[in-house]
Amino acid sequence: MLFGDGICARIKEELLTNFNLHTIVRLPNGVFAPYTSIPTNLLFFDRSGPTKEIWYYELPLPIGRRQYTKTAPIQFEDAHIVNPEASYPDLGIYSFGRGLFKKPPIQGFATSAQKLYRVRTGQFIYSRLFAFEGAYGWVSDEFDGYFVSGEYPTFECDPERVKAEFLFAYFKSPTIWAEVSFGSKGLGDRRQRVKSDHFLRHRLLLPPMDWQERICETLAKVEMLKRLQSETAAELNALLPSILDKAFKGEL
Repeated sequence: MLFGDGICARIKEELLTNFNLHTIVRLPNGVFAPYTSIPTNLLFFDRSGPTKEIWYYELPLPIGRRQYTKTAPIQFEDAHIVNPEASYPDLGIYSFGRGLFKKPPIQGFATSAQKLYRVRTGQFIYSRLFAFEGAYGWVSDEFDGYFVSGEYPTFECDPERVKAEFLFAYFKSPTIWAEVSFGSKGLGDRRQRVKSDHFLRHRLLLPPMDWQERICETLAKVEMLKRLQSETAAELNALLPSILDKAFKGEL
């Protein structure tokens, strides 16, 4: 309407002449998907007089997101302006394919970030700074609603094509870390940030969903066995002094 001819031009002239069009907000692609893909602007005007000046704003997409879709719509919490008086639950990503972990909360007054991004269950996430050594993960229910900085791009997964858990399994491979990181720029090997556009150039063949589910189930069983092994080892280590003591006393 703002840039067309004919009736569009007449509406624009009337709007600017009879109203104060003070603000225009450019929305990201896909905010009204699947109903329309037409680029959308929000117009704010009042009856205080003719338009004298217009403020223009653009609402950016979250890092790692190309557009909004029906299954991944815009949310108020996508980008959160940091409140100095607030505290935000924080997460980190272990290197070497070990997934997410909880960190101390981010204190609004202490962080230099102006925006934080809320993560949601089912998203895939990685660390731009440590992707080269396997800092990838997926957001489980345990971490739903946590916040991250722009150093942690997040991605919505199409539930009909891919599971975030499968991507996590795929990105456990050191070979894949090297392929994704190849060509990234930085100051030495340990400062090679993998930006989201570079990450998205990586290509992989997705197996059928039932195969992905089997892989995820197998991975979950392996992780459970690792935890049991670790717990058993800890229990044996705790019992060892008592066993040795009884042995030296001849009580065994």
